[in-house]
Amino acid sequence: MVTLTDERTVAGYYGTNSFSSSDGGERDLYLEEEWDWEAEQGWKERPERVGILIPGREIKFVEIWHPSKEQIDVK
Repeated sequence: MVTLTDERTVAGYYGTNSFSSSDGGERDLYLEEEWDWEAEQGWKERPERVGILIPGREIKFVEIWHPSKEQIDVK
């Protein structure tokens, strides 16, 4: 989950087709699938399964969760 500088959040799946820049001047992040997060229902996959590019200048911080075995088997 990425918190943006304007306090909005973007959630997604960071998998083998995702990318994070290692260039010190450009810290962009590409999530191969954008997901929704609902406190009562948890992670909810979007039907269109579209990726999202987040420019580094808009990222405040990133939170990372490791999926459980059940979540990995679903993918």
